[in-house]
Amino acid sequence: MNSPVSGMDNLLKVVERLRAPNGCAWDRAQTLASLRPHLLEEVYEVFEAIDRQDSAALEQELGDLLFVVALIGRVLEEQSGIGLHVVAENAAKKMRHRHPHVFKGGVAPPDWEAAKQKERGANSSRLSGIPASMPASLRAQKVGRRAASVGFDWPDLSGVRAKVDEELSELDDALVHAPENAPEELGDVMFTLVQLARGMDLSAEGVLHQATRKFEARFRIMEAVVKKDGQRLEDLSPDALEACWQVAKKAVHT
Repeated sequence: MNSPVSGMDNLLKVVERLRAPNGCAWDRAQTLASLRPHLLEEVYEVFEAIDRQDSAALEQELGDLLFVVALIGRVLEEQSGIGLHVVAENAAKKMRHRHPHVFKGGVAPPDWEAAKQKERGANSSRLSGIPASMPASLRAQKVGRRAASVGFDWPDLSGVRAKVDEELSELDDALVHAPENAPEELGDVMFTLVQLARGMDLSAEGVLHQATRKFEARFRIMEAVVKKDGQRLEDLSPDALEACWQVAKKAVHT
């Protein structure tokens, strides 16, 4: 069995060959920008394998992700001379610096946010370095966590829960009296709900994924029930749809 190091070296050699003048036309045509959607797609496929707790699929999807990362690294090296070996060494150096309790004989875990802020520079904003392209709920949760690191947060869960009610009230008012303000108020509700998830030590993204999967499972049951009766959902009345939904809810509790 090959060692992890030789396996990575083999992958990098494959990518180098694909990018060579007599390599693959598709791989040679890729740029950092063109690889962006492929990277995102592979990340979500890794997520799917993790959610299914499918080790075989996870091994496959991680391999696909590593290939795209290696390809991005090769393009970067061609453009700047900075290859993945340099990237990996810099990452190792950063992690050693952030874990002095492990690598320097300390006993207390480091203050992660303080360490990161020091790396960003004393004059930078606490919110610097949070990618604008992150999924909205992940970014909102990270922004809230950064603000909380300096004490700008609700003192307890009841405070943020009350804020949810306040934002919902403002949304209700906008829907009636100022519909043009409703999108902004809805955004405030969603942002506050993300902070509620943070206060509960939950991932807002994960909670929403779980709720969506539950809805999907129930909706599929509705489709199956109606199809068995020789009908279509779109032909049912609102009351009949609600009755089907209640059947599905009983079938899928979580």
